Amino acid sequence: MGISHFLTEGTDAVKLNCSFKHRFSDFIVNEIDQKGDVVWWQSENANLQHWKMSNFENTVPVQEEEKVEGAEPKEEPDVITLAEEHLSVIKELFTEEDYALFLTYMEELKSGVIEKSALLCLESNYADKEKRAKIHGYFKSDVKKYETDTVVDHANQMIRKIRLFLVAGMSNKNRKRQKLSEKNQRSKKDMKDNPNYLSVVVQKTNVETGVAVHYIAKRMKKMPKQFQIAGNKDKRGITT
Repeated sequence: MGISHFLTEGTDAVKLNCSFKHRFSDFIVNEIDQKGDVVWWQSENANLQHWKMSNFENTVPVQEEEKVEGAEPKEEPDVITLAEEHLSVIKELFTEEDYALFLTYMEELKSGVIEKSALLCLESNYADKEKRAKIHGYFKSDVKKYETDTVVDHANQMIRKIRLFLVAGMSNKNRKRQKLSEKNQRSKKDMKDNPNYLSVVVQKTNVETGVAVHYIAKRMKKMPKQFQIAGNKDKRGITT
């Protein structure tokens, strides 16, 4: 095996006619269906390949969301403040001093005085196991915004203190640094009943695949290496 023919200069050389593409519009690559219509992914529940083959009537361009002038920006959800009904229960569970500490902790988080990843260690001794169980159980089942755990005083092994932190402010990296348990640990049954991967369909335009994954990972506060892709797509293409 080897190269037997060459394109060289000369009278017998083969000439290939071509055109150079420079404009962005020259590189637009659309996926089309069997009718030749451009396919735009709109269905959220159907299988992608099945949808491409059977739903030709839905292959219409995605309409951009209209911007309403004078509309107020959407408010970010409050991940810090607790409802009065929750505070009243926490007041009964904590000592008076610890409840005051918790209120100050919330105010400092909301005002930005302290980082959202800051931990609060209550000062009272919660040696009673039943008491600790009530606190942990209530925060786990009702107060989703905060998470609690128990720490042992190194100077006195009989002293048990409650530590809590803001869930939205504690990334997995900070959890490891603070030696906290991993967020939302999955049971063996849950891992068996539910898939380990979430499969999604992404449509992009003028964005490289790696860059698209980077932005998605950043918004989800995950590492890009945690995402897998089914093949690279052209940057200058409207691809699905």
